Amino acid sequence: MNLFSFAIVWWVLWKQRNKLRIEGVFPTPTNSLFVISTHIQRWKIPLGEHQRAHLEEVHQKLMAWTEEYLKRRQEPESEEEDFP
Repeated sequence: MNLFSFAIVWWVLWKQRNKLRIEGVFPTPTNSLFVISTHIQRWKIPLGEHQRAHLEEVHQKLMAWTEEYLKRRQEPESEEEDFP
């Protein structure tokens, strides 16, 4: 199942790369994460119960990471001085 999750991520990255090369559109990281999440949700349906549970766990980890990423992006960067 890890290979399956890996394949979903690489498929999305490949499609995003093609979008950049062909259309000249640079996808944002949040867009890529959203597309990965969408593919995981779609592929959970035809899987067996055990595989579905594992893919749901991967999806929950991805969503938690995405939320943390977005939260960090919204926080203003602290301006620390390099000099005392």
